[in-house]
Amino acid sequence: MKPTALDFITITSGRRSMSPRSEVDDHVIEALKPVLRNAHAGIHSLIHGGWSVDLAKSDPRRDGGLAFVILHNNRALSQCMAVWQTRQHVGAWEFFRCFKPPFVDEIAEPAVPWLAVNVIADLRNEMMTMIDAMVILPELADVERCVAWTLIELYWEED
Repeated sequence: MKPTALDFITITSGRRSMSPRSEVDDHVIEALKPVLRNAHAGIHSLIHGGWSVDLAKSDPRRDGGLAFVILHNNRALSQCMAVWQTRQHVGAWEFFRCFKPPFVDEIAEPAVPWLAVNVIADLRNEMMTMIDAMVILPELADVERCVAWTLIELYWEED
């Protein structure tokens, strides 16, 4: 049965929440499907309004998960890993949890499906106004979720 929620973990802060599939409108997924289906590793694929995604070179159908980077105006903001099959789960989680900063409490292993995010842009040191940051950060989480749910819709199969 296709998942109805995914465990959304921000490794850099330890924040964790469940992201129901209903948070992402069907029309958003339909708009993103051709973008992600035709995306190539190393090439920024424009999503919308300055947002783009760079997918890892991998076979998501075979691997049951996929790493990607979210960019805004060609500036990388987050590294993400979406996993929707158990065959990818253990190795991906062990790798991705290494990004956890020492000041963040230990993060319990998630259940499949999950989306782990490592925020890589230090917005305090970027040329960004407070208003820009207030707009971009909430949008960043939305874009991460939308990409993850679109990948699940494209490539999910029963284990």
